[in-house]
Amino acid sequence: MISPGLRIAVLICSFLTIFALNLVSAFADVTDTTRHQLAIGTGAAAFVAFLAGPWPRLRPPREQRAERAPVVAGFGRVLILATWLARLCVVAFGSFLFTTALGAPEFNAPAAFTVGIYNALGLVLTCGRWLTGFVVDWSFLRGWRGVRYVAGLAAGVVITGYAGFLAEVVQEVVFAVPAGIYEALRGWGFWSWLAVTATALATVVFVLVLVIVESALQHLAARILGRNNAVGAWLERNAPARVVVNDVAYVFQLRFPIELSWPKLRDPQRVAALNAKRYGKYEQPLDDDERTVLMERIADVLAQDLPPRWSNVSLTYRAAGRHEELVLRRNVMSAPDEHGVSVGQSTETELTDFPELDALRRLRADGYQAGYGTPFQWCLHFSAERTFYRDDTVPARGRAHWNPVFTEDEPEWIRPPSRQDYREDLERFPIKESVRPVWLRRRLAT
Repeated sequence: MISPGLRIAVLICSFLTIFALNLVSAFADVTDTTRHQLAIGTGAAAFVAFLAGPWPRLRPPREQRAERAPVVAGFGRVLILATWLARLCVVAFGSFLFTTALGAPEFNAPAAFTVGIYNALGLVLTCGRWLTGFVVDWSFLRGWRGVRYVAGLAAGVVITGYAGFLAEVVQEVVFAVPAGIYEALRGWGFWSWLAVTATALATVVFVLVLVIVESALQHLAARILGRNNAVGAWLERNAPARVVVNDVAYVFQLRFPIELSWPKLRDPQRVAALNAKRYGKYEQPLDDDERTVLMERIADVLAQDLPPRWSNVSLTYRAAGRHEELVLRRNVMSAPDEHGVSVGQSTETELTDFPELDALRRLRADGYQAGYGTPFQWCLHFSAERTFYRDDTVPARGRAHWNPVFTEDEPEWIRPPSRQDYREDLERFPIKESVRPVWLRRRLAT
């Protein structure tokens, strides 16, 4: 494995090389043969930079892994690796084509085509991740988000195609600083090759400063608007540089010119202590006896109206703020036929005015974990003590069980809660932003 320090050094050297070679190709008076050689060097440097960046992860974390058949997961891993290697080659070839287009005003169709191929491979890579068992949010392809996504891809293709024409604009606007640095260094007596290298280094520092300043302004604007505001959430999520803090690591992300990230692992014990210190006051734990009493009270109410030959009962409780839903599912066995065979039939009913609603609320509050919230959906389940029903007596019920319903997706609400319901729920049961599911962030920012 490449050490993080060496990886960063290789990336910096590769970007400096790409910038310097493009600078010479765009603004120096060079022959077509020389520009072709510069383009080959740019493609090689881009290949090295991409190779030194983050490699694809082939296996999802165990706690977030969706169940997939072994053959499907294996095919997904092969697809991820093959697509990543293909994108690597496309980046190198695209950089070569981009450099050859500098100085040429006409539309460069091959260079534009490589950008389209690169983004298409990105979708294939996402499909591979889904097949492998990663949790994938496909919302960027739905509705207006899908339209914006396609429009962004089209804009990237057009801009790349007109790279030669844009070089003239870049020379006047973006490269005003590096051009001035280069002329100043040449005026001080620097050799040409040394002036180009120093200019590239100074420009990288200049661009990084601009990226950091822009990111800070976006972060400030997002804070002013609030992260529950759609625009504020977008500004926070799409800053060129940001630090993402989760329970596993601090991750520094840089999206210029390609997305890079550098994680630093955190101490799990320290994370747990910080969570307890900040969110411990919201915990409302019950002891085993108190929890059992509440479960038995709920089960006793449900068992009062059970028909003969029932086999099992489940009560699903969904809640967010003031919004609450109760769905009762009962499985009842039919009378045995001439062969002694009974068939089960399930029915679902939405309950209103349930007398033990306070017990359900208390049990949900008991499930709160500091910083991680409490699930929006819980299920109380119990079964009959007997398996076979050969008479019409009502069988005695067994012990009740109360379990959270964990899912990466939004609960299947009968009537979805409002944004205010979610906000009230988070005030009572706070969830750290770093662990909030994608669907919840979307609901809060709608």
